[in-house]
Amino acid sequence: MAGGVTIDRNRMRGDNPILVGSGTINFRKPTSAAGMVALVLAVLVVLAVIVLAVYGGSRVLGSDDSSDSGHGSASATAGENDGPTSSSGSEKKTITPRALTVAEAKEVVPGLEDMPSGWTVFSERNGFRLKEAEATGCNRGTAIYENPKMNSGNLQVSYAVTACRDIQKVIGWFAGELKSANGPRDAQSEKSEETRITMPRCGDESFATTFDYPNAPSFERGENIEIRARVGAVFVDMTYGPIGDDLHSLDAMERAQALMQLVCDRAVAFQSTL
Repeated sequence: MAGGVTIDRNRMRGDNPILVGSGTINFRKPTSAAGMVALVLAVLVVLAVIVLAVYGGSRVLGSDDSSDSGHGSASATAGENDGPTSSSGSEKKTITPRALTVAEAKEVVPGLEDMPSGWTVFSERNGFRLKEAEATGCNRGTAIYENPKMNSGNLQVSYAVTACRDIQKVIGWFAGELKSANGPRDAQSEKSEETRITMPRCGDESFATTFDYPNAPSFERGENIEIRARVGAVFVDMTYGPIGDDLHSLDAMERAQALMQLVCDRAVAFQSTL
């Protein structure tokens, strides 16, 4: 056939042709077995050359230069959370630290409406200016909530949020708390020595510890969790406990971390507001 490839189907006797397009390639049948093998190999080589010539080497090898192959168009999208994150899954934001007013420092503290169900107010949310930090303009917000359904009604969570005009003041504050937590207990402290525990990061930097109040009344004793964090120009200190030994103690770490994340998220939100 014109432009095609045809192999004579007759048994090889004497000269046997291979038709290529309009031309013919003749092979003479060898007289020995080795010669026959060589002839078959020669035929296969010729056929391979013909196929490559007719169809193109690129199709035989399976390559594809079309735009659909995706070569040269790969891209990667960086995730929003590009570092250690909390379990809340909240989106990481870039904030510009700024001084918060007394009212804003108070609002950074979660209100009762922001708390999970079951919590009640022990000490109202409050905001005030720190007299000892007048030069750096530090304002504080506080609140204490209790949960009468946990640890025989003795479980509390306390928040203390400090926002300063000078971010270096807050950075130093956090460093001082970290040093104190890692060191021996002060003789005047009501707390036992703190034990560092692992917990997801909250804000720019944070750490968590456990401790007890050994000299407190029996109903106030037990393990407490304290988490401290710096979020921009805001320092957060949260204490959760005593945990007790009822069923709620099994997931106490997760509960404490979630309550801490509430205030860290609010600190980001208020400093992101222009």
